[in-house]
Amino acid sequence: MTRLDASRVVGARAATLATTVVAVLSLVTGVANILTPSQVGGPLTAFAPPAVQAATGFTGTLTGFVLLVAAAGMRRGLRASWFATVALLPITLTQGLLQATQLSVPLVVGTLVAAPSVALSRGRFERAVSLSQSQLAGGVAVVAVQLYGTAGAFALREQFGSVDTVLDAF
Repeated sequence: MTRLDASRVVGARAATLATTVVAVLSLVTGVANILTPSQVGGPLTAFAPPAVQAATGFTGTLTGFVLLVAAAGMRRGLRASWFATVALLPITLTQGLLQATQLSVPLVVGTLVAAPSVALSRGRFERAVSLSQSQLAGGVAVVAVQLYGTAGAFALREQFGSVDTVLDAF
């Protein structure tokens, strides 16, 4: 391996590892805030509606799962995974600031450390995603069922006692 190749691998590994750590921290912080929602209240809570504050644990957990998938794609060198990570890191940072518990401090710090590593490693993720017809159909089916279920539950929200918002229907 030449010196250039070694630096490419190290940069890609560092970005992938940082993304994986942030994903796990997001999962742990999100689950902890779902289990103890009364502790949620960070520096951005004054600017966020109560519904957004209540959803931070749930959305933080979802973001963590998606970041784990992106980290797996980054390990394979996929450009789409790099773009997903770049889009999700600011969201994760915002969620950490909204949650602002002792568990969210490592999430915020980890996100701030991971962001430059991921940004500087852009050139290391060059592979395009190539999905088969079956994979595309499966993905479309999952998204369609989720959208149909959310729209249906929201449209019939009067018949469900706990569905008041689109997020509740989701």
